[in-house]
Amino acid sequence: MNVYSKHETRRRLLKGFPDSDMLANLVGQWFHTPQGQAVWQAEKALTDPLLSRLFGYHILQIGCNEEFSLVTESPV
Repeated sequence: MNVYSKHETRRRLLKGFPDSDMLANLVGQWFHTPQGQAVWQAEKALTDPLLSRLFGYHILQIGCNEEFSLVTESPV
């Protein structure tokens, strides 16, 4: 994933380049902020107890960054 400077991000947005890589990068950067970490930890605290009790052969998590997975406690 590319890391864009604030200037490059602003330039791309103003020129109409909100591509998926850039948007995923921005969300990934946000998850590294204190607010993003708080949201991720709250979501993980809610999903971990549920996922640890469920079993199946497949699991799907849709997101922008593998680093912030919510399905690590799943036995799948």
